[in-house]
Amino acid sequence: NYNKIIRFLFMLAVVICPLIFFTNVTRNPYAIQQVVFYIILSAIIALLVFRFNSQKKMVLPRTALDRPLAVFFVFCVLTVLNSYFIVYPQWKTAILSFGGRRIQFLLLNAIMLFYITVDFFGDSKGRKKIMWALFLAATLASLYGILQYLGIELIWSKRLSPYGARSVSSFGNPNFMSSYLLLIIPVLMTMLLNEKSLKKKLILGSIGLINLLGLIVTETRSSWLGLFVAIGIIIFVLAVSNRNIILENKKWLILLTVMITLVVMIPLKESNTSKRSSIFTRLASRVVSIRDVGQSAYTQRFLMWSAALSMVKEHPLVGVGWGNYEIIYPFHQSKYLKMEHYSSLRTHSNNTHNEILEIVSQVGIIGLGLYIWLFWVFFRRTIEIYKKTGNEYNRILVLGLGAGIVGMFVDNMLNVSLHFPMPAIPFWINIGLIIAIGRDEGSPAVYKIIPKKKTLFMISLLAGVFVAFVVVFNARYFSGEMHYFKGFKSARQNNLKNSVKECLLSYKIYPLNVDNNYELGNAYARLKDKENAAWAYKEAIKANPGYDEIYFNLGVVYAQLNRFDEAIRMISESIRINPLFKDSHLNLGNVYIQKERWKEAVESFRECLALQPDDKVAKQNLSYALTRLFGRGQEYIDKKEWGSAEMAFREITELVPADVKAHLYLGNIYFSNEKFESSITEYRKVLEMSGKKDINIMNNLGLAYIGANKNDLAAKQFREVLKIDHNNFTALNKLKEMKINR
Repeated sequence: NYNKIIRFLFMLAVVICPLIFFTNVTRNPYAIQQVVFYIILSAIIALLVFRFNSQKKMVLPRTALDRPLAVFFVFCVLTVLNSYFIVYPQWKTAILSFGGRRIQFLLLNAIMLFYITVDFFGDSKGRKKIMWALFLAATLASLYGILQYLGIELIWSKRLSPYGARSVSSFGNPNFMSSYLLLIIPVLMTMLLNEKSLKKKLILGSIGLINLLGLIVTETRSSWLGLFVAIGIIIFVLAVSNRNIILENKKWLILLTVMITLVVMIPLKESNTSKRSSIFTRLASRVVSIRDVGQSAYTQRFLMWSAALSMVKEHPLVGVGWGNYEIIYPFHQSKYLKMEHYSSLRTHSNNTHNEILEIVSQVGIIGLGLYIWLFWVFFRRTIEIYKKTGNEYNRILVLGLGAGIVGMFVDNMLNVSLHFPMPAIPFWINIGLIIAIGRDEGSPAVYKIIPKKKTLFMISLLAGVFVAFVVVFNARYFSGEMHYFKGFKSARQNNLKNSVKECLLSYKIYPLNVDNNYELGNAYARLKDKENAAWAYKEAIKANPGYDEIYFNLGVVYAQLNRFDEAIRMISESIRINPLFKDSHLNLGNVYIQKERWKEAVESFRECLALQPDDKVAKQNLSYALTRLFGRGQEYIDKKEWGSAEMAFREITELVPADVKAHLYLGNIYFSNEKFESSITEYRKVLEMSGKKDINIMNNLGLAYIGANKNDLAAKQFREVLKIDHNNFTALNKLKEMKINR
């Protein structure tokens, strides 16, 4: 009975989770998918524990992937602990959140999927059931996606197009849907080729065509490439090892090609226009655009890859920690933003869009080695199963499943779908099905555990705690999302009190939602409740320290509270993450003015003007800060504090090298301190920069030459003065003192 319930729940999760979403409950309508999936998996774990207790023993499947999976999982956990305690202890809350969620994903959405498939769907009948569950979900999603592409929206009140004409179906992201279908289509293709019954061929062909069109309308080029590679593998392997199957299906393949060609040539209305174009035309446009390496899709990825490589250079062996890429990324992105081709592409990246960099950036070279080991073992075992299996159906099925997995890796060289719940479902089920076929061919090895009573109790207790945690965590997460979305909408309607109420409730339920905490801070700030705004912004930083907007807003609030030192720290951190936001430099300069740190204020306003030269406020404040810096230097001169005066005017000349007056003052100060060589340099700069023969400055230069024991140059300088003013007292007197004639 336990086994039947587990199979039913698992198939239910596989079918419904990719299809369910809400239209006006959470900001991300698809958040419900992961929550329901994890809760169902938790229920399965609970049933396994009950079965374990009733039988007083546990029998688990032994597979070729046990050791590499276990080692990789443990290593990922260790990298999170390393980040938590050693590398980024200042961000413990965020690391616990992001690392914990990725560990949950790896355990439930990967490892558990694999072992449930092997254990409960390992026989021929079970494999067919789980595959048809995947086909059902994929086909329904494809039909919905095709209707969206045709401009027909059955669920939303109006057509949404967050990705332009690209269909998202029930997945919320075209890249997720395309990867999901990429894993389904090769299996359908091989089953179609192997099928002898005309009726079943028609069914499989129809389903395959629908899913192929579903993939096409996502317009995801990386998935198209992945499918092309997968189909290429299937054709190549069959041509080498079983050419007859291709020859037997020649007519079907031609018919399918003709049907696809006819469908993609039908002219359809383009979104938001009255124009019509065929799917083929749009596909061709997407394919041709691949050649444009300057397009933002490429450049954006280059930026993400550069930041990921920067992480690897900083932490080469164990990475930044499993799941931590998103929170660390902004700090590595910032160094590239001042490059012109990246300056407009600042983003909050949650993945690298390259599977190799995704792994190595988070778990380092060691982790990447373990990951490669895992899939080396898997693909080697897949080839063994394909070669050795005596059942033709199983053999062709292994080919389709394996080709889809290869295609998925090709897709994820430019995509991120392997690390999101719904696309990962068919990926790990496909892996489980291949391993199950290998076990089914021989005598399946198992682990048999017969624990003592106390051990049984401890295992059951730990499993129960884990199940309770997963259920409560995901329920709280979803409930928090619901209240956050209410608060978000209230804020947009200027109902700030209700926004605070809902966002505060969301925080109490699930305090790790950075978006909610930031929205709460904004609502408090708009209500002039600065203390609570500061608290909410700090909670947002705890949840995710990689958002420059949060640091900036917190800095502004601190400045309003006259907590200037804290304001400087927060706005400076904002600039460290995003050096291109001119308001950060402007506000930092204003805070420096409050602290009478004129040099830093000038530097900040100059940075602001470098980003936006026509900013009037920055120009005015720069002028004010320079005036005050000048005034401070003049005060030092009046007090004859020459050392401080020298420092003040040297700062001014460094900040504004073209300021003639500052160089003159600095020259006079050097002269007063008997630093004659330095004063000569400054006086000559003044004469050169002004372009005028100012008699007073020329005399000062002559006096400086005398002080430096350069009498010949001094005499020459005074003669130049007398050419302009024949009776200049200073020049005449100094020449007389040096006993030099005019």
